Amino acid sequence: MATEFHTLELSSGRDMSFSFAEPPGGSYDFILLANPFGTTLEIWDHVVLRCTAAGFNVIRYELPGHGFSTAPEDLDSTTIHTLVQDVLELLEDMDVQKLDAWIGVGLGAAIGVAFAARYANYITRLVVCDTITCSPVNAGVPDFFRTSSAALASAGGTDDYVDDSLRRWFGDTWLGANEDEAERVRFCMLDATVEGLQTCLAALSSPTFDLRLWASRAGLHIKSALLLVGENDSPGLYQMMEELQMDLQGGLRMRDPGAVVRLVKILGAGHVPFVDSIDSFLALVFAFLAE
Repeated sequence: MATEFHTLELSSGRDMSFSFAEPPGGSYDFILLANPFGTTLEIWDHVVLRCTAAGFNVIRYELPGHGFSTAPEDLDSTTIHTLVQDVLELLEDMDVQKLDAWIGVGLGAAIGVAFAARYANYITRLVVCDTITCSPVNAGVPDFFRTSSAALASAGGTDDYVDDSLRRWFGDTWLGANEDEAERVRFCMLDATVEGLQTCLAALSSPTFDLRLWASRAGLHIKSALLLVGENDSPGLYQMMEELQMDLQGGLRMRDPGAVVRLVKILGAGHVPFVDSIDSFLALVFAFLAE
């Protein structure tokens, strides 16, 4: 599919690249697809086709320093809160006052939880996929994000980082059996700059990143939530998302005592299940949106 890019100048002075796709016949329902860190919006291309065919308008955007979005001069200035503000400015510019769903993976999922916590009744349904819940400093573990950022600075390019990420996300077996799709994803990842990766790593590393503080409030501000995790993603991630599940459910139950938030493990999937397990991913998402 041919993706039409648009650019919005944000109040920070940076440019945000975004794309908007409409279904045949039009629609009043809007879905926002929020990228995993290190990828551009084109990684969602196959998902967009299925979502527009199902009758949804689809909004995608690119993180700072990814694709055509520019990075800030101060790479340490990016936080989850500034990333939330970027999306708010985009939605206000598009005059989108309500999202039928925010579907996010990795960092895109974390931004969705933070957005829902800050802005009540803006997101109707929240799909949270394969995200950590806080920065390493808040988890009490070594800061691997800072280590990655330093390695990127030393390398002066992203090739090694991209190849390592592909192996972690999908595994050698899947990459070898799906060479065309793997190459498509690799090109999406190569369009993120060193500065873009570093500034988003700063957000993930920041003491201000802690979904555990906001998830209950996010649950109070939405109608429903679904949590998804790839079976083959990082060890310990499922346990993190169990905590997030309980916090979101606790917030939802302040308005609806019978509310249930499901956490589903997608068998055979890695960190980006809409790539390596797209049919399973979309079956779960569309069933959730139809509830």
